[in-house]
Amino acid sequence: MSFSNISPHTRTLEYQREVYKLFERYRPEANYPVYPPYHQGLYLEEYFCKTFQDLEEDPRQILIPVHWTNCYKLTNDRGVPGLQLALDSLSPDYKYFVVCTHDDAPREKLPPGTKCYAAGGNAGGTPIPLICSSIPPVDNSSEKDIFASFVGSITHNIRGALYDVLANNKKYFIDVKRWTPSISTLAQNNFLDIMKRSDFSLCPRGYGSTSYRLYESMQLDSIPVYISDEFWLPWEDEIDWHSFCIFINPHRLHEIDPILSSISDEEKKEMRKAMKLAYNKYFTLERVASRIMEDVTK
Repeated sequence: MSFSNISPHTRTLEYQREVYKLFERYRPEANYPVYPPYHQGLYLEEYFCKTFQDLEEDPRQILIPVHWTNCYKLTNDRGVPGLQLALDSLSPDYKYFVVCTHDDAPREKLPPGTKCYAAGGNAGGTPIPLICSSIPPVDNSSEKDIFASFVGSITHNIRGALYDVLANNKKYFIDVKRWTPSISTLAQNNFLDIMKRSDFSLCPRGYGSTSYRLYESMQLDSIPVYISDEFWLPWEDEIDWHSFCIFINPHRLHEIDPILSSISDEEKKEMRKAMKLAYNKYFTLERVASRIMEDVTK
């Protein structure tokens, strides 16, 4: 199927439905270990493709409906057969957009002017949150008996530098593990428990510009400390990120303790309040999909 000669007067909704047919084979189901382990149901790419398919009015932009992460995982990141040909066949008479959570997506060449809503950030685009389904409800009323914590893998040199600075500081719970896509229930529960008990969660970037941890900490009442050389912030024109998140550049890693120690209990209380409001308004799977829908349909 090719759309190179399609009439520009064709209704965009009709054209969108044809594009769904064209890319049907590039929407495989996830076939890899669930990550993060608490995730349930559809991932964001899958969820958005399914939601947008039910559109009943002409969109302003055409979704290229691909499950990028699932495709890349199935091919072990070696290229997706036929995907570039399908992209090249799209009509130049329409504006397109994609929704990607894979750190490197999209690797393929997209039609000129395509807007990329990206969670990973390595390929650029418009930032969206790196999220999955929300963590099942937990009791956040337990005592905050850990000042700040990081449980994770060294997937970027910033994480290695963070470990070097804080590993011997008794105020901080630092537990570095070897990265694996398969995480046991016990390890996952321990990770969530440590974060829940922490006043602050250290959220250094990983291979991508951000981390699931940034949004996990918001759900567990632990103030995120985002450590990165590039801050990948969704909707920063309307979200006051500084009201609930601490930002640390790599050259200030040695200042983490004085910065966090200077924040009063009252300030932490206000940050947690702002954090909860922001998460519910902007960072659930449903709200992220809704925001993108608003951008491309109104």
